Amino acid sequence: MGLHCYLAMTAREINQCPLLPSKIAWMACHFSPYGTGLVGLPEKLPQGSLIIVNDRIPIRSHDPGQIVYQLRKLIASLNPYGILLDFQNPPERESLCLSKAITQALPCPVAATAAYAKEIGSAVFLPPLPLCSTLQAYLAPWKGAPIWLEIATQAQQLAIDETGAIATSCPVSSLPNPNFKEDSCHCAYHWELQQNCAIATVQRDTTHIPKLLQEAEGFGVTCGVGLYQELGNFIK
Repeated sequence: MGLHCYLAMTAREINQCPLLPSKIAWMACHFSPYGTGLVGLPEKLPQGSLIIVNDRIPIRSHDPGQIVYQLRKLIASLNPYGILLDFQNPPERESLCLSKAITQALPCPVAATAAYAKEIGSAVFLPPLPLCSTLQAYLAPWKGAPIWLEIATQAQQLAIDETGAIATSCPVSSLPNPNFKEDSCHCAYHWELQQNCAIATVQRDTTHIPKLLQEAEGFGVTCGVGLYQELGNFIK
C-alpha cells in the first residue's frame, strides 16, 4: 500500500512499548511557554518517523527563524518522513508566517491543517472522515492536492422525535452490535425504537479502517495519522 500510516505516540508510550510500530508519529512537540522556540523535541526516533508540532501553547511572538533552525537540525539528525503542523487554535498571522517559513525551508514533506494548507502550499491535514459522509464528497475540495488524513474510530447516537434530532458523541466500545452497514461511508448503524423517540447509533470501528484506507489512497491521500492508544494493536 502506497499510503503511509503513522501511529501518534507520546515519549512515555514509546519508552514503555515492547514492540514499536513500524511508523511512529512523535506528538510531544509544541511552542515553549517561556522562550521563543519549540520544546518536546525527540532525542531519538526510528528513521522515517513523523514529527507533529501542535499549538496547545499559543505561538506568542515565537521566532520563526529559531524554529526553522530547530527543525532543520532535527531533520539532519533523525531523518524523519515529514513534519505535521497540527495547529487547532483560530488562525492568526504569526502562525501563518511560521507555517509558510517551515514549508519553504524544510527538505521533507510538510502538512498543515486546512486553515493554512492552501496559502502556504503544503499538504493538507484533515480531521477523520465524518460518519455520514463519503470519502469522495469529503475530499473533493482538495482534489489534486496531497492529503494527510486523521484515522480514528468514531461513534454517534442520534435521538430522533417529532421535534428533530439530537446528536451525541459516544465511545465505540459502549455500543450494541450494529444491525446494518453502510459501505459507502465505511460505517455501520443500529436502530432502536423507544417510547418517545428512535435512537440511531452510527459507528466506525477498526473493522472499517482497511477499506477506508484503501479507498482514501485512490482519492489522493498519501498519509494517515492515528493514535497509538486507539489503533496500536490494529495498525502496525
